[in-house]
Amino acid sequence: MFLIGIPPNVFVTVAGINLIYQFWVHTEHIGRLGVLEYIFITPSNHRIHHAQNDDYLDANYGGVFIIWDRIFGTFIDEREDLKPVYGTVKPLKTFNPLWANVEVFYQMILDSYRTKRFKDKIRVWFSPPAWRPDDVAEKYPVHKNDLDNFEKYDPEITTMEKVFAFFQFSMINGLTILMLFNVDKFSYPEMAGVAILVSTLAISNALLLDGRNYANNLEVIRACAVLVFIYLGFFTNFVYLILAHTVIALIVASVLSLGFNQPRTAR
Repeated sequence: MFLIGIPPNVFVTVAGINLIYQFWVHTEHIGRLGVLEYIFITPSNHRIHHAQNDDYLDANYGGVFIIWDRIFGTFIDEREDLKPVYGTVKPLKTFNPLWANVEVFYQMILDSYRTKRFKDKIRVWFSPPAWRPDDVAEKYPVHKNDLDNFEKYDPEITTMEKVFAFFQFSMINGLTILMLFNVDKFSYPEMAGVAILVSTLAISNALLLDGRNYANNLEVIRACAVLVFIYLGFFTNFVYLILAHTVIALIVASVLSLGFNQPRTAR
């Protein structure tokens, strides 16, 4: 099987190298690195990629090499007088990884549906990120962050929920690493099962971190579903690890759902 002429193992290998490389560039503790700034993605030029400052928008897209941004005119150098403010221009207000990836497409679908001009319905999909049809922008304005009074998204959750979320996050990483290093032991259905398990776990955990009152009940339902899949034999590798984690998660989520956590404003 080939993906547009590229063997899948090459595609996966290159994607993995790109992902691993980006681990070290997400930091503020490393400054400029001299001549490397002209060739590779470095912490300095990657900070611009994540900034929402007007002077830093839509730049430094590279994953490993910065030379492509320099060639195609999307490179912006970090300035000493302008500290990057990280985040999206439009407040996301969630830790949900699924919504973080689809929200922009949802907005484009709405804009394309709402605008009256047929030309603009098509143009929405091929224009720069900031462009919106005039009639839609006027009737449905998008409120941007105020950088002068910007506050990080930090919903109120209890200490017990934070500890539980850390436990869940550790399990997400653990299961992912175990599967990647033992991928030869999995069939395709088993890999799909673990991928679904990790994905639903990440979404459930994000809702908990968002402080959603229904998150605990949703985690109970998710954990029960995992137990059913284990019984049906969907997870043959690491079954005891997944079972132990799911039982612990089910117990803790049930305790939280029964109201043993501190009260907070309904959301």
